Amino acid sequence: ADLDHSGRMSALGGALLNALMFNEPEQLIPWSVQASKSELGQLAVPVFALAARGDRLARRLLAESAVMLAEDACACAAQLVPVGERVAFVFNGGVLLKNPARLREVWRELRA
Repeated sequence: ADLDHSGRMSALGGALLNALMFNEPEQLIPWSVQASKSELGQLAVPVFALAARGDRLARRLLAESAVMLAEDACACAAQLVPVGERVAFVFNGGVLLKNPARLREVWRELRA
């Protein structure tokens, strides 16, 4: 999307292509259709690395995904638990469990 909007490859786009050993962004679409959950999850590594170095796009994507994850969890809980009852969320997955700062960010969003 960043390439489509700006007409140039961002540092994050380049890092994702490098991680997948692709030469062209057009290679991402067919790959993403057949990629496993684990393969998709591996792309978090360059996103976190760039975010740690201050890349605005990577940081924005991580912040937005924390909000989306919390919103989805709350929507699911609202369908399963009557209003007013306590809900216990169980965190799972390498992206959350291997990144304590990320886990805290999602937790803050859930509490909000």
